[in-house]
Amino acid sequence: MKTGKRKAMLEYVRAHTKPHYTLKEAEDEINSVLSCYGPDCKIEFYDDAAKIRNSYLVNSEFIRHRVCAVIANTDLTPRSFENMSAEWLLHNICYRLHIKRSSSIDADLDYIRDRRFTVRLVTWVMDILDIE
Repeated sequence: MKTGKRKAMLEYVRAHTKPHYTLKEAEDEINSVLSCYGPDCKIEFYDDAAKIRNSYLVNSEFIRHRVCAVIANTDLTPRSFENMSAEWLLHNICYRLHIKRSSSIDADLDYIRDRRFTVRLVTWVMDILDIE
């Protein structure tokens, strides 16, 4: 269940995200948002996923949602920004717990959900429980 503060933050993200981004617009906006975490924290778009390099540095729920909202408003993915944010949070949790640290340093947000069942399941549960 969303608290009033959380609802307000999600509404702010929705209201301040354009309804559609080209790939170049999305890349520029996201890299601008991530620039406060250093030059190595940036997005790269691929055919099947968006990779946030050094995503473990981003500990702000707002910035995580903001970045995911921009990705969701491209033609690349049908996923909700909340679901992508939950997957990114899972990457960050794994990194902090030293679980597959070398692969959780970056967040690979697949456009059509992650192929690994465990990632899909945990992300789905986090999304339902509103832990994103």
